[in-house]
Amino acid sequence: MVDKINSRLTDIEKNVTDLSAKVNVLECESNKNKTDNLKCSGELEQIRIEIRRANLIFINIKEETNEDLFTIIRNIITGNLGLNSEVIPIDLIFRLGRPKQNYNRPIKVKFSCEYHKQKVFNKRHMLRNLNPPIYINEDLPPLTQEKRKLLRVENKKRLDLGQNSKVVGDKIIINNITYEYDEQNQLVQSSKNRLENNLHDISIATTSSKAFLNTQQSTNASSSTMGIATLSATATAKASLSAGLSANETSVPKA
Repeated sequence: MVDKINSRLTDIEKNVTDLSAKVNVLECESNKNKTDNLKCSGELEQIRIEIRRANLIFINIKEETNEDLFTIIRNIITGNLGLNSEVIPIDLIFRLGRPKQNYNRPIKVKFSCEYHKQKVFNKRHMLRNLNPPIYINEDLPPLTQEKRKLLRVENKKRLDLGQNSKVVGDKIIINNITYEYDEQNQLVQSSKNRLENNLHDISIATTSSKAFLNTQQSTNASSSTMGIATLSATATAKASLSAGLSANETSVPKA
């Protein structure tokens, strides 16, 4: 009876071990899938950014019935920004979202290329003093917008703490170290910054190794010089001894 129980317990332990191994395999596969999904998500976000790269969003422009958006935007580009709208091709203009009472929907403007979009975007500050002010933002996908929002919050917190901080694109520079938000919205050092640090560490290690080798070579050279000097002194002593012996032999009178 006891043997049967022990045998049964052994079978149960084996089954538990097998199940544990299977669970570990499934966890590894799940982690790999999560990593792959995050990578795909990042690649898709980059594609979305590229698609929107020549777009701008105009905010707080009064909405009217039967409005001519092309004329409105061209008048702003020429009259307020001081640019020649005739040489800035626009492919598409439309309001975002559904109409709402007492709400001016943002206007998305798709330029023919990023170069012309950037010329307009660089002068956006000239519209902030209008009454009412008009704002121009880049056309960013929701995920990137969320990261930019987190960066602004983080930047304000760092500045309040008296740290040197500023936001540059999708990154934040804190005390001369560049950080960015990863796919899980965790603030980490940027990949470029990590690479620079690794290269710096490698450079330091290489310099230290060269200095060590030079020291070893100098030590070896000094040892060799001392060895040669010792051999020379030994040879001189032997020569002197031989000369002395010869002299003694010469001075001894013969019997």
